[in-house]
Amino acid sequence: SPQNQALDVAQRFTQFCREREQTKLFYYLLAAHNPTPVLLVKGPSDNKAQQQFLGYEWSGAKGSEGIRYIGGESVHDINTPLFDPKDRSNASKISHVIRQAFAGEALQIPSELQAYVTQAPLTELLEFGRVEFDAVLSLAVKTKTSALSSRWPMQQIETLLVPVNGAKTKIEESQIVAQGRLPVITQSSNEFITGYVDGVEPITDLPLVVFGDHTCAFKFVDFPFVRGADGTQILKTDGSIIREKYFYYFASSIKIENADRYERHFKYLKKQKIPLPPLNIQQQIVAECEAVDQAVDVAKVNIEQARQSVVRSLEDASKSSQHDKLTHIAQRVSDSIDPQQHTGPVNYFGLENIESQTGKKIGNTASTYGAIKSTKTSLKAGDVLYGKLRPNLNKVHLATEDGICSTDIYVLRFANAALANIFVHYLRSKPFNDAVLQTVSGQQLPRTSWTAMGQIPVPVFTAAQQTALLGQVDAANQTITAAQATITTAPAQKQAILQKYL
Repeated sequence: SPQNQALDVAQRFTQFCREREQTKLFYYLLAAHNPTPVLLVKGPSDNKAQQQFLGYEWSGAKGSEGIRYIGGESVHDINTPLFDPKDRSNASKISHVIRQAFAGEALQIPSELQAYVTQAPLTELLEFGRVEFDAVLSLAVKTKTSALSSRWPMQQIETLLVPVNGAKTKIEESQIVAQGRLPVITQSSNEFITGYVDGVEPITDLPLVVFGDHTCAFKFVDFPFVRGADGTQILKTDGSIIREKYFYYFASSIKIENADRYERHFKYLKKQKIPLPPLNIQQQIVAECEAVDQAVDVAKVNIEQARQSVVRSLEDASKSSQHDKLTHIAQRVSDSIDPQQHTGPVNYFGLENIESQTGKKIGNTASTYGAIKSTKTSLKAGDVLYGKLRPNLNKVHLATEDGICSTDIYVLRFANAALANIFVHYLRSKPFNDAVLQTVSGQQLPRTSWTAMGQIPVPVFTAAQQTALLGQVDAANQTITAAQATITTAPAQKQAILQKYL
């Protein structure tokens, strides 16, 4: 009968589901019983970064086809994070970490390898959520647990979030101005406050955390503000079980999946779990992390004061100096190089590698000739690099090693190291930058020219002035180096605080 047929189908389906779930349970118990996390090694997706990771590139140039090793002429000279052909026990290479994993030792993954090497429990590499279970290992961990192994209960972040009361206004970039009543906070990782706006209602349900859905930048906000319409996420947590600033510090320590790619990352963040110690423990964590942040704030003030002291000294010396055209003080280096005619590693500076206003080197300048396609300018250690494209960004850097750079950068060579060390600060000063901006042409891509820039009068410092200024520059650099060390080590200090309590 139809009823018996339906009953038979239901029984067979129930038996099928039972067998399928028994199989899943069997594999889950096997995986959960494995005490050692799985070591995952993953290379970068960018072609240039892949070449650096592998230690070689492929040349298709006529007459020199084949593999070009980065670091030398053969595999015995190869320079790669994977292994060291001259020292197989090199602890800074991935091969050493793999050997530790096979030996069952506690892994010590160097910070420079953490972009390539991760660990994950075996249970996270198997997909138990699908009806069809194939027991295939996935090397893309879909939910990354925190690096902390906590003694406290863990709870998923999305279950801790509550609605934000108040204004929902989102400010477009075109509405943001330099001065106004309300600060605008976007997901920019470079600026805490992007600008200001008037005539709108602010968010006042404070404090809360702003998360950059693309940049993965976190900001703790405890004053009325308006958010930008650029994917900025507003995160408010349940204050009865979690302190907002504790959430900020912990969330900032999370390594978010695909953080190096341009996509929406909130989908990864909300699935992360956060330890929930008692509120008094959370407050102790906040107090110690705030002390680290206060030290960073002091370091930033020290850096700015050191730079300003050099600027004031230069201004004072300039008033009592004769002046001459820049082109008579500095030689513009125009030696060009075709990277495709060379092989091996090279130090390559683009405008993106010079921090605006400070001149600090940012990013990785290690590259290979084969990865660079167009003609570049040669440079030597001690040369001053001046960004001619959008000079309002004031990108001026003193090179510390030989290499090549983008043709959007002028390479300036001075008569001696003292002048180079002095003029890298002078060329970054406001009076000089204002003079350069008077020479700019072009609407879409404003830039200066050496013909015009070289005519700008600059001070001709005497030998005695050079000696005095160089002493002040050296003192300022020592202050900046010490303060920068405080800033650089701050994330590790806060991570240690989290590990201590959690």
